[in-house]
Amino acid sequence: MGMTRAEEQRGRWRRTNRSGRVSPSVLLLLAFLTSCSFHPIHDQENSAVRSRAQRRRTALDGGAPSESTLGVLMALGLGDWERRFDGAMDALAATSPAQRALFPVGAIDLAEAEVALWVAGRRRRFDSVDQSLHLRAARATLRGLRDVDPSAPSRFPLTATLLEVHNAALARFLEISQELWGHPSTWPEKAATEGFHLLLNLAPPALDVATFDAFIPADRREPVGLTPRYQVQGLGASLIAERHNLDDENRRIDLHALEHPSFPMTARMEIRPEGGVAIGFYDSLAAATRSLDRPWPLSADFTTALAHGFGEESFRIRENLALFFPSGARREQGIYLFEPYDPDRIPLLLIHGIWSSPLAWAQLQNEILGDPKLRRRYQVWSYFYPTGLSILENAAALRKAVFEMRALAPSGECTANRDMVVVGHSMGGLLAKALVLDPGKTLTETYFRCPVEDLPIPRKLQERLRSALEFRPVPNISEMVFIATPHRGSELAANLLGSLVSQLVDSPDDLEEALDALRSQAPSCLVADDATLLELVDGVRCLRPDARVLAALNAIPLPRATRFHSIAGKLPRARIEGDGVVGLGSARLDGVPSEFVLPAGHASHQDPRAILEIRRILREHLEALP
Repeated sequence: MGMTRAEEQRGRWRRTNRSGRVSPSVLLLLAFLTSCSFHPIHDQENSAVRSRAQRRRTALDGGAPSESTLGVLMALGLGDWERRFDGAMDALAATSPAQRALFPVGAIDLAEAEVALWVAGRRRRFDSVDQSLHLRAARATLRGLRDVDPSAPSRFPLTATLLEVHNAALARFLEISQELWGHPSTWPEKAATEGFHLLLNLAPPALDVATFDAFIPADRREPVGLTPRYQVQGLGASLIAERHNLDDENRRIDLHALEHPSFPMTARMEIRPEGGVAIGFYDSLAAATRSLDRPWPLSADFTTALAHGFGEESFRIRENLALFFPSGARREQGIYLFEPYDPDRIPLLLIHGIWSSPLAWAQLQNEILGDPKLRRRYQVWSYFYPTGLSILENAAALRKAVFEMRALAPSGECTANRDMVVVGHSMGGLLAKALVLDPGKTLTETYFRCPVEDLPIPRKLQERLRSALEFRPVPNISEMVFIATPHRGSELAANLLGSLVSQLVDSPDDLEEALDALRSQAPSCLVADDATLLELVDGVRCLRPDARVLAALNAIPLPRATRFHSIAGKLPRARIEGDGVVGLGSARLDGVPSEFVLPAGHASHQDPRAILEIRRILREHLEALP
């Protein structure tokens, strides 16, 4: 039996997953293309052997004590310290000021710490004795550092060794305490049962221990896929703070959308006048912006914490789902933060391109963390979206997400609500541009001859279309950077490969069916033909040079309140002048204050030269602020 005309039209229109029509060779090609752009980013365990190789010769990790310590032990008549280590540690702790004056500042304290660590290394047990030995080492080296002037390290030759031993000993003490006692909130009570006094410092800027669920010593890990490793050499144990099993409300408020949030944290010890010690935990990023009323800067490891956060999130799987099964990827859509929300820093909103995810911005994020001025003033918000959907629908979801983030601020007049810088790569640049445009009825009239509310489709779908086509611009966006953005489309989206990818995308059936029904029920309401209507559901079709959505967006004036910048690639042997995916003429935007063209492919957002240009723009923005 033959099909009716309506059925034929529906068959042409329907674009549910057509993978059965695509040959295995095409699927292999697509798999190859996606794997070519994939650089795994995560952290991995740092072996004790490698850890020792990176340090000075000390008793850390079971090594032999330093020459300084061996000299102190011999000079004080403690040459048999290996057999009488308890007595040696007590004798070192009891030395008089006159005896200490005979040695370099901190030498006796370092010796006490190294004997304790040597004993711990020989025992090789993870128990309360090991815990107390590392605590003793951390306390001793902290005493040695109190007489050191951090502004004149050359006068104190043991400063670097004292810091290294103290930080590592403190990290091991914290690691053992977490293993034996659990969450830090329980430590004071459990320490009392072990016979020593431990307090938690909760006075600001120290964190409430409820801010995190667990931590990992950063010196036990090393980043993979991110270079260089940005650290601050200071006082304290560099940690990676983790949160697990957050309920929906906490995930939304504290670390928007991340399932396994982590951030750089530093633990610092204080010796209490009344005896015992106090441990304070600090957000490594926030603490750098506030005075701690202490001479030493906080140590920090930004890169390892960032790599750990990326490794915990399955972004590579998500970006494939986001292109080919966009409806199912909606629940993952949103703005991702890799650190606690801070209303006092400027949001830097990063929007990735098609078939991508926040992983695309990992190197840029690392470079921002490595720039003290930028990490103090900016906070990265990274938008993840189902790239198989229409750019108009994704832009609508982005506007909603930005307003949700701004609603988190305790005060509407905070920095995070007054200012924003947006950077978009490829398709992400089109979403970025849509944030600041005021389309009026331009987009609606591109597709329909009647108002959206008069379309004979369910009200829910009317609202969905209206939010995508008729909207107000997001205020207070000061700067916008377009990287390899196809303002006038890409030939790749119109060729065979683009068509194949488009066929593989499983689009949202409810909207497709409603628009399909309009063809037979209200054809007079339609301006567009079948192919053009696909732009309302298909992200790949939105990138074709003949896409009406691009012409409509380009016809809407750019606001004067936002400064625009353009970064584009120009390969020397490209068939079409450009980056191999987007032509240079399509990536350029007339009248922008700055344009940077570099010899790079479409992944120019990861090119060191482009990252340097973004940093320049970010720094100039700070300099222009009142």
